[in-house]
Amino acid sequence: MTGQRLLKTDARSEPKNGQAGILALVFFCAVVFFLLMMRDSFGHAINKYLLLLICAVPTLTFNVSNLCVFYAFLFPLYIGLPGNYITLVLFIRFGFEVIKNKFRFDLPIIIMTLALTVMIVIQNLKYGFTDVYYMVGALNFLLLFFYMKLSAEKSSIEKIVVFYTLGVFSTVFIMLVTTLNYYSVSELLSSSSRFGARGMLDDKTVSTMVVSIDPNFLGMDAIAAVASSSLIVKKMDTALKRTSLIILIVLTAVIPLLGLSRSYVIALAFWVLIYIMSQRSLKNKIIFIAAAAAVVVLSVVLFPDVYSAILDRFSEGDVSTGNGRIDLIIKYAIPWNETLSTLLFGIGLYVCHTHCAPLLYLFGIGIFGVLILAALELRYIRLIKGKKRVGIKGWVPFIATLFMSATIPAAGAISYIFPLFLTILALGIGKDEQSRYEHQTR
Repeated sequence: MTGQRLLKTDARSEPKNGQAGILALVFFCAVVFFLLMMRDSFGHAINKYLLLLICAVPTLTFNVSNLCVFYAFLFPLYIGLPGNYITLVLFIRFGFEVIKNKFRFDLPIIIMTLALTVMIVIQNLKYGFTDVYYMVGALNFLLLFFYMKLSAEKSSIEKIVVFYTLGVFSTVFIMLVTTLNYYSVSELLSSSSRFGARGMLDDKTVSTMVVSIDPNFLGMDAIAAVASSSLIVKKMDTALKRTSLIILIVLTAVIPLLGLSRSYVIALAFWVLIYIMSQRSLKNKIIFIAAAAAVVVLSVVLFPDVYSAILDRFSEGDVSTGNGRIDLIIKYAIPWNETLSTLLFGIGLYVCHTHCAPLLYLFGIGIFGVLILAALELRYIRLIKGKKRVGIKGWVPFIATLFMSATIPAAGAISYIFPLFLTILALGIGKDEQSRYEHQTR
């Protein structure tokens, strides 16, 4: 089949009923947002099984393209959803794709994924982490295998990035409205009660599940969304779409600053700097510098207290110890370094609690597990970008998100590990469509 024919018939092109599919996608995303907003921000009791049903319907009925886009929106909101149950429904759908639609396995990826999954399951059994959360967490790499493979072959990476950004913004917006029901803005500008801090909304909402996430986790979601979606602004085919996406990017980037995360501020500044350097045109550099400067100036003028609070965070005494992270690294490095077995296979992913994801995985699953994980990510990168060379700008989302992951214990929940994999998907943005299709059909 020729590349021209593929361009006309592939799932990325709009089928006859494509408009109806997009409307259904937007509808279900809006319903999930509305129900979470009603529950958390306005105190209406929403049964978790209703949320499960609302998510299960599109999971079992959407075509694969829209399914991947829907879950890009859903993953940031998992913190406030019955995520374990939803994940099991998603596994059922992926099982259907394997049986009914002759899913094509990538042998190296599936072998490495199964090895990693089995290793974590064995660790869980050995150390007593047998609750559903930990067992489903062990299966998340298998879930990512199906998701990444189907996204690369049958979905629109651009739509996935846009809807992920919408999901992150929805998370931030619900958090903000809910938090302001109980705290003033001035209270949020304190290190002890900053936006998203653990326990702030405990016993304050009608549900034990609540859309609230630690500032550094939120920062990782935001930097992945902002950096990735910035790559597709110029690809919007109308001025209205471009303007809407820019507004979404700015809001998604700025509101998480209320969390006063120093790592997020640094990651955001790093992204701005590299994005400017990656622009070939002097005109584009000047435009972006002017826009960034305007956002900063307006933020300082309109929200001077936020600006002062961020500066105060950098002058706090815990900067030198990484807010206790260095002590945690030393604490878990000692047992990891005790024997050859722990060096190679780790002390247990859920035993280790270093607030630095790369070291958490190193100590948790050992050198052997980290090598598998690194090889897995490299294989995904090759799957997504093919043979096309990706410029510096294309790598910025991955690098910035990897930096943010060094400030959090990103293991377990799919919402914690997905941002980095989203930026791997973003490597496919801007590829020549013809070469992308030819690579997938070889």
